[in-house]
Amino acid sequence: MDKISFNNISMVQFNVIHIKFTKLADAPDHLVNCLKKYKSKYFSNIILLHFDLNISIEEFLIEVEKYLVNNKTNIIHYHNLYLDISILKIKYLIRTIIQYHSEPTRVSLKAPVDIKLVLNQYHMTLPEYKDCVIIQNIIDYNNKIYTHNYNITNDRIRIGYSPSILHAENKYYDKGFFETNKILELLRSNFPDKVEYDIIYNASLEECISRKSICDIIIDECKTGSFHRSGLEGLALGKISIAYLSPELEQSSKKFFNSDVPFINTKLKNLYNTLSKLIHNPYKIKDLGNKGKDWFLKYYNIDHILNRYIDIYQKIIL
Repeated sequence: MDKISFNNISMVQFNVIHIKFTKLADAPDHLVNCLKKYKSKYFSNIILLHFDLNISIEEFLIEVEKYLVNNKTNIIHYHNLYLDISILKIKYLIRTIIQYHSEPTRVSLKAPVDIKLVLNQYHMTLPEYKDCVIIQNIIDYNNKIYTHNYNITNDRIRIGYSPSILHAENKYYDKGFFETNKILELLRSNFPDKVEYDIIYNASLEECISRKSICDIIIDECKTGSFHRSGLEGLALGKISIAYLSPELEQSSKKFFNSDVPFINTKLKNLYNTLSKLIHNPYKIKDLGNKGKDWFLKYYNIDHILNRYIDIYQKIIL
């Protein structure tokens, strides 16, 4: 795995088609929206297409071809799964990228593409992704939904938790919901005057961030050994974020960032004790939240991450 520099960005324009097959927590959507919003000068066109299982591959390729341009470099940026476009390559100049967002059992590992990318979460620690360039998830912290100002005004601490699933799907995709929910219930029962919590499920992004913004502590998940978009959102909001990072991920993250990651690293079995200590010190919560946000703004800088994508696009056409 390698880090690609973004020091030599040119004004070469790209025609980029992103293709996703499942929701993927809307990560491809956020990426495309941010590229359009902040880097439009680099694109003659950029679009996200969602493969609809109700249509045939042939019909989808016709849809893809609508956005391909003759006499200009076309880049197809797949997310998780690969679609054979050999028939289109004969007619158009096409370069290909695949970006892995999920565990190896749910992606096209052997996709015949020009370059492979993988998230800098647990994925980058897996041997299946050793030939991938590491890239961060992108969060548009300039969006007004992240600007809500909230300060602890009393001794009651609000804990936010937004699991994407309730039941485990596999060893990688498990938010430990039932165990975490019991811990939150026990905390509220033992400290009724000090604790309240909000479990955010099946909510829009806007509602989810709005509810997180009035919390003091955000729980990502403390079971699988990774952090996720949920915890990053907590850092972006200036909240303490709690997650369990495996020793492998902790070490890889420190190497990638050349910095410790400011999650409070907590296994599920220790979550009650970690939260108990925090709720008795609200001023520490605010201080740690501010430090976490400062770290996030430095290491998840939108401009830097987007420039990495631009440089990757440039790299594969040179």
